[in-house]
Amino acid sequence: MARYRNRSASRERSSRRDKKRASKRSCSRSRSSSLGRPQKSQEAYKRTGKRQRNYRRANKEESEPAKPQPSAVQLEEEALARIQAAVAERYAAAIAGPEVQARIASRLKEERARLEARLEAQLEEERQALLDKKRKIREEARRQQEELEKILEENKRRVEAAQAAAAAAAAAAGLGPAAPLGGQPRVSTDSGGAAGAAAAVAGNGDAVGRPSHRGSGGLILVE
Repeated sequence: MARYRNRSASRERSSRRDKKRASKRSCSRSRSSSLGRPQKSQEAYKRTGKRQRNYRRANKEESEPAKPQPSAVQLEEEALARIQAAVAERYAAAIAGPEVQARIASRLKEERARLEARLEAQLEEERQALLDKKRKIREEARRQQEELEKILEENKRRVEAAQAAAAAAAAAAGLGPAAPLGGQPRVSTDSGGAAGAAAAVAGNGDAVGRPSHRGSGGLILVE
């Protein structure tokens, strides 16, 4: 505001000086009218026209309202917006170029191949893990089967040994002079009874240890 005031004051002073000069010139022209009107030089006309233009410009500036000056923040924001628009335009132009498109396609192809290789490796690892799991399950089942077969074989061997021992004991008891107390009944010692007992023991081992009775013809009947 002080600047505008100083400018208006200087304009007023210049206008006063112009008026005084104009009044002096008019007085001199009126005094020398009888002698003839003096001719103005070209430089004087230029100075007068320049003063008039300055005067009109000053009056116009005073009549118009003062425009608000933009702040530094607004100027910075406008400059930033212009820069961003220019960068976006250049980026779009660069992306649309054939060279950049070719580079993008090549990069996509490389990334796709890398991803496929990674997926294949992962699938192979999962397949190997599944095969290892199945192999372990089969080995565990075979081991359990072998253990079961061993247990069955051992039980069979023990049963056969027990049957053989029982048969030997029964044979010894049948051929001896007297049967042991608390178990088997007395068995006849004649030839028919001995042969029948031996045949019974040799023919059926499961009948060992069961009570026997004499039948007709001297045979031993095993229940």
